Amino acid sequence: MKKRGTYAALTIGAAVMAACPPAMAAQAPSVEGENGAVVTYEAGHVLSCTGQTDEKSIMVDLYDNSVYGAFVQVHVEAPGQEWGGGATPTQLFDEGMISAELPVPHLGDDDGVTATATIQGTYALTGDPERTHNVYKEPTWVVVSHGTRQPLSYALTVSVLDETVLLSCQSAFAYDNQTIRTPM
Repeated sequence: MKKRGTYAALTIGAAVMAACPPAMAAQAPSVEGENGAVVTYEAGHVLSCTGQTDEKSIMVDLYDNSVYGAFVQVHVEAPGQEWGGGATPTQLFDEGMISAELPVPHLGDDDGVTATATIQGTYALTGDPERTHNVYKEPTWVVVSHGTRQPLSYALTVSVLDETVLLSCQSAFAYDNQTIRTPM
């Protein structure tokens, strides 16, 4: 299993942006600035986690954004087999509780079992917020995001394929950003 760094938030964020219908993005609260720039104020949570059993490696990514919604992804690897799936739940992080359930189909052929993954746990802000500043490109935009990121403490499990696994998160934080997307 690959170890993932703090750039998971950008990857997850890009996946959410790709998964969101254009109408949803068009309804997002934003302000148009100079040169066609679009300014949004976004807050949310990111957890990028892994777990291990004797024969399975499990990866779970949880992301929510006040503008673009929530996204959860589960990937399971076992000897010679893989399962994977994602969903956009209406509520993922709720007043200290995390809860999601999603189908996780067998990958590679149509004869495999579709599993159900259930993610449950708690989270809380911890430590001091740190200032952030990120610049990156999306297909038609240059994006500048600045704000704060604050660590999260968590206790999180995933139940999938008849196993319940305690998760360890390489990235676990809340964020509050102003994001400026300028057309290229």
